[in-house]
Amino acid sequence: MIPLLILVFISFYYAWRYSRTTIDPDWALFNLPGFTGAHYGRDFVDCKTPAVHYWYWTLTRLVGRSVPNVKFIHHLLVGYGGILIYLLTGNAWNGIAFAVLINSGFLLAFHGNVGQIPAVCVAVAIGCGNPYLAAAMTSLAVLYEPKLLPSVAAMMLIYGWWLMIPFGLMGIILLLCMRKLRPAVFCWLWESSVTIPRRMKDKRTGKGEWVPWYTSFGMLYILPWVIAAVWARPDVLYWIPPVLYLLLTGVGGVIRPNHLLPLVAWIAMAGISPEWVLALWAVDWLSAGLYLGNIWHRFYLALEEPNQEAKIAGEWLKPMEGDLWVSGIHTGVYVYAQKPPTYGMTEQIEVRSVAFERRRRMVDKWSRKPPKWIALTMQPELQLNPQGYQLVYEVGDTKIGRKL
Repeated sequence: MIPLLILVFISFYYAWRYSRTTIDPDWALFNLPGFTGAHYGRDFVDCKTPAVHYWYWTLTRLVGRSVPNVKFIHHLLVGYGGILIYLLTGNAWNGIAFAVLINSGFLLAFHGNVGQIPAVCVAVAIGCGNPYLAAAMTSLAVLYEPKLLPSVAAMMLIYGWWLMIPFGLMGIILLLCMRKLRPAVFCWLWESSVTIPRRMKDKRTGKGEWVPWYTSFGMLYILPWVIAAVWARPDVLYWIPPVLYLLLTGVGGVIRPNHLLPLVAWIAMAGISPEWVLALWAVDWLSAGLYLGNIWHRFYLALEEPNQEAKIAGEWLKPMEGDLWVSGIHTGVYVYAQKPPTYGMTEQIEVRSVAFERRRRMVDKWSRKPPKWIALTMQPELQLNPQGYQLVYEVGDTKIGRKL
């Protein structure tokens, strides 16, 4: 009973603290369907599969269009993956390691990410001992984070989870049927899941720094956990799948702390000794100031002020009628205003610079029908000349114009 109470407390505590944080552009993009009614592909483009967007859409159906409520239930459910692990393995320390890592601020778990849900799926697959459930869970992980495909294929060979093959075949058949019966939906899916990520990788090639601060930051945090996990389970085959994931992520040109979250599944399931789990948990919470105070200020200072501005500007726009275009990276304005993107895309950083077809259509639609409202936020890629607009509201560097 005590281990369960500890696991409940850890996840509840993270969820409570993170529910009080503002949202970043990535989290906002993932939540456009739930908060604004925008449809994946039709109304915006991303570099992710639709699974992440409609996970959050489901949460909004459960708890309403409330940023604190959605953040709370998301982190609570993700953290409760530790309870599943404890029930499956009988090892409370596996569950505690998972609960601490999966919501760690040092891995930017409060930031928009696609690593937490796949980590839950992979951990359950490793611990369940049921090939049917393992195949289903790892298939869900790949649907959420396609970069796990080589890792899942390796797990199929290592553990003999051959049921992944029919799951994969069913997925291919569904895609072919979609291409035939719903070509527009297929094109949207292919664009965001394949075309945009490939273009982003090509654009990054040869331009990245050698171990920039954000990679070093995440690696410094996770390496002690990795060392303890490898020491507890020195099985080369066990570590091949996570190494494959890390290598594929590195090929993409950027490894940020939140990109390391899928590794949590293998670390937590390695059977780290209790004294190491307690020590590393203490390091996490004590160096994070017990997660009290301003989370963004502590872990990602550059986004603290712009996130707050997006919140204030969006809440000001919420009761206003008319369509909205946000010029700049802070998609959070759409979420807080609960207004969908106007021209089939957002100014999401990196995505916008390779969504060439979307940009052309956006400029054409703008020229034919400018929006009623413009929110000018940080780092706009498209330099607009807002003639015919009146400045009606300003907070920090964020300005709102209304069409005359």
